[in-house]
Amino acid sequence: MEKIKADINYDELNDVLYIYKEGSVKGNIKMGNVVIDVTSKGDVIGLEILDATKTLPNFSKELLKSATGAKIAIIKKGDSITI
Repeated sequence: MEKIKADINYDELNDVLYIYKEGSVKGNIKMGNVVIDVTSKGDVIGLEILDATKTLPNFSKELLKSATGAKIAIIKKGDSITI
């Protein structure tokens, strides 16, 4: 299991939560309201959560605006990624 520390940015106008670490994005995978950013090696370096307050109903806009960082656990098994 890989654990990464990430920065957070919340776009209140568009209700999008960005969770990211530094790196070059090669591509992304969209699954519902979540976009996973990956490097050329397939490492996860970012998440974009669209309609964040609906996708994460336990998180208010005020909480998302005040968040300063996150820890993400990533488990890779074959072609599967669990975040």
